[in-house]
Amino acid sequence: MPKHFRFKVQLREVRPTIWRRFLLRTSASFADLHEAIQDCGGWEDAHLYSFLEPGGAGYDELPGAGTGEGETDWASTALASWFGEEQRQCVYWYDFGDDWMHDVGLERIEEHDEAFERRLLDGARAFPLEDCGGIPGYERCVEALRRGREPTGGEAGPEFDREELDELLDWIGDWDPERFDLETTRRSFDRETAPSARRVKHRAMGEAYIEPPGTLCAAPLPDAPTTRPVGMVWHLFRIAQAGSTHPPGESVTTGLACIRRPGRRKCPGRIVVQRRVSDDEIEWRCSDCSDGGSISGWRGGRDDLSEAADSHRRSGAEETVVRVPFDLYGALMHERNIAIEPSRLLCSARASAGQVELRGSLDEIDELLDETCAEANHLEPGKQQKRLDAAGELLREVLQADQIAGDEPEAEAVIAEATRGLRLTGEELEGLRQLYRSAGVLLARLGLETQDRIAGLLRETGESLVLCRKVREVLAVRDVRYRELRHFLGRISGLLERIQEFGQRCPSGGLEVCRALLRGIGDIANRVATDENELEVENRFIAEAALEMAGRIDRTSEGLRPLLEDLLDLWRKDDCCAFHFVPELIVGLELGKREKNWLRKQIDERLGDGKGTADDLLEELAGRLR
Repeated sequence: MPKHFRFKVQLREVRPTIWRRFLLRTSASFADLHEAIQDCGGWEDAHLYSFLEPGGAGYDELPGAGTGEGETDWASTALASWFGEEQRQCVYWYDFGDDWMHDVGLERIEEHDEAFERRLLDGARAFPLEDCGGIPGYERCVEALRRGREPTGGEAGPEFDREELDELLDWIGDWDPERFDLETTRRSFDRETAPSARRVKHRAMGEAYIEPPGTLCAAPLPDAPTTRPVGMVWHLFRIAQAGSTHPPGESVTTGLACIRRPGRRKCPGRIVVQRRVSDDEIEWRCSDCSDGGSISGWRGGRDDLSEAADSHRRSGAEETVVRVPFDLYGALMHERNIAIEPSRLLCSARASAGQVELRGSLDEIDELLDETCAEANHLEPGKQQKRLDAAGELLREVLQADQIAGDEPEAEAVIAEATRGLRLTGEELEGLRQLYRSAGVLLARLGLETQDRIAGLLRETGESLVLCRKVREVLAVRDVRYRELRHFLGRISGLLERIQEFGQRCPSGGLEVCRALLRGIGDIANRVATDENELEVENRFIAEAALEMAGRIDRTSEGLRPLLEDLLDLWRKDDCCAFHFVPELIVGLELGKREKNWLRKQIDERLGDGKGTADDLLEELAGRLR
């Protein structure tokens, strides 16, 4: 009789408890468990996830099948490899920003007369809203609903102002933290039969079956080799996706690379796919070597993109072509949890003249850009992150070109030429258009060489906007744990190098970006877990670079004043010694009498804030200035 795991999943740190109980077949993978938790809890599967060992507050990932690049392939990791009589617990970690931790407990293993994939048994209360801000955000949403739009006395209370409360309630909508409709959820959750297995014929492997979402079944037929099963399964999964996006009877050379290594050298071939008209079987072969085979039974599974492809063809939407180098396309295809629309865009790609052509709507390209940037932000520095960053810049350039094409030809030609090679957003381009119009009028009235002056101004402003955006992206973190600190500081250090290089050409622009970086770090300093002076050292490098750029512009008090005010304000607000160096840094500056008088006034305004040791340093500084 078929066997099933009976799981209970409970969200941590919430009272009253939020939980679900369901059955899942024992042959399922951890990816199936992830999908089950998402579906029964109402999550949107919009973030990364992992499975951790139970007990403690650590982040030790469960042992699982590897992808060959240091990641765990949960789709190829069976639940039975962990759960059993001796091991009944694990932790499901969803959304590495909001940090939703779920305790997953195996209650027992049951046998049932009928075969089914999964069934929902029971549960209580609604899961939190996606992207609400973790446990604090969830509690804030609950409190907002408790107060309603008309709090007692007409005031929203100390934690909300009236406008903030109304905006939060509008965002919450009809969500009710106490509501859980078991019957409605069960209708969408329960699967009486698992999707049919894919029947694979492979010239090297013989005949085998692949269980969705991509786990190689017990073994191929006798005498068939099973080398590199995880990589081969994922390769076949992508081939099925690519084949499903093209009409039957059409032979297409896809962007998928052959994974064979004849003579220990990477095969240069690309995979050619064709759906047979008679039975919908997908035939495939390598364009260079003898590798090939066929896939059937793919309809209705996660590798079936035929409906999305047919819908795109029926829409008649205007297509934009994006030409991507093979290595960047490989980086994009590496992302395994990508949404359906970007998957159609990627998997329908065709190889052409040493590149891969992606054809899709601007909305698809924009969604793929969002997915790419989100994945790059979660990766450790390395080749994969650099490739995704490069692919993101390429996609952004295509969207930028489309935005420019629809505006005033003369102005857009000047902007396009001045910002060649820069990847600007629509909002940034609009700012440059306004600058072009206002600067052009002013310079023309002054009788200056308008075109060259405007081009230089646009270029410097564009580079400054790009760097400021990079600052926001790097600092867009809720918090930084100690194990992530080196990665975080490494990204800041790399960004500072770019700012210094820009500051050599444009000191004023580099100074403004440095100031933005310092202020941004000041805002998140208390959310960065650090020992001793690691963050302080990086902040000092940034401050010294900013002072050097300010000195190249103007050594008077007017030139240094904004930067020194920033540094003093950051020091005054600092609660974690991330800017403890500021007094010592200012002591070392060579200032004239006018600058000293101004600085003494600034110091006197800040001496009453009770900074302890830092106050003593400032008093010493004040004494040196007298």
